[in-house]
Amino acid sequence: MHVKIYRRSVTSRWIAPMCLFFVASIGCDPGGLPNMVPIEGKVIYNGQPLKFGYVAYVPVDKANGRTAHGVIHPDGTFSMTTLKMGDGVGIGEYRISVVAQQPPTGEGPDPDGSRPAPGALVTPEKYAYDLRSGLTDKVDANHPGYKELVLTDE
Repeated sequence: MHVKIYRRSVTSRWIAPMCLFFVASIGCDPGGLPNMVPIEGKVIYNGQPLKFGYVAYVPVDKANGRTAHGVIHPDGTFSMTTLKMGDGVGIGEYRISVVAQQPPTGEGPDPDGSRPAPGALVTPEKYAYDLRSGLTDKVDANHPGYKELVLTDE
């Protein structure tokens, strides 16, 4: 009895994944997503610019939207990014979260509480969650491209 053993070549192992990649990429815009609106802004916390952290725009309709992020600079400003740096936010309705954590210092908190522990939230916890923050934005073709986010301890 003679049994033939067939071995797949290295080339054939890559055909299916390459075909899937090609089909998935048809219609994609290499320059970015369509219907993007550049958005910059400023985060104010208790009347002063928030000096660090990040902002996230989370789509209300997650099936048809993408989350965008922006790093908060020392003057409180940010610029939103979805795929490419500064490309903005897709058209839609968003809930917004702002997270600012105490940067690591190599030291723990002071016993009297005058210096928070590294990683501790600087702003109230509710702002770290898009569902609880109360911050929203509707992005459309008429959006001014600027969003000021005002946070308070209240």
